Amino acid sequence: MGKCILGGHPPVGTGCGFYTGSADVDQTIYLGVTPKWVLVLYMGIYLKNDKDTTLPYCGGLAVSGHPATENGQSVLEIVSGGFKVSRSYPAGTNYNGATYHYIYGT
Repeated sequence: MGKCILGGHPPVGTGCGFYTGSADVDQTIYLGVTPKWVLVLYMGIYLKNDKDTTLPYCGGLAVSGHPATENGQSVLEIVSGGFKVSRSYPAGTNYNGATYHYIYGT
């Protein structure tokens, strides 16, 4: 496995970081590489959020060609150079002001 670097992203291997949800429906997180998989967790610990019922499901796992979906809507998908998150309800990955941690592999 590659080295995990919060301040930057290695060209191959694995990487990690965090982002803040935006007020937009979708947000693209640019990594500088196209991952094969990405895992997003709300506050770094939740896939299911029992603490805040307004954000019941807040994360997911996407692999190349297979986005994480809820009710037929993509909430996390791999795109060229990074991944795209969505604030669709109930499984959002882009709620305004929420902090999300992610890890990915290339």
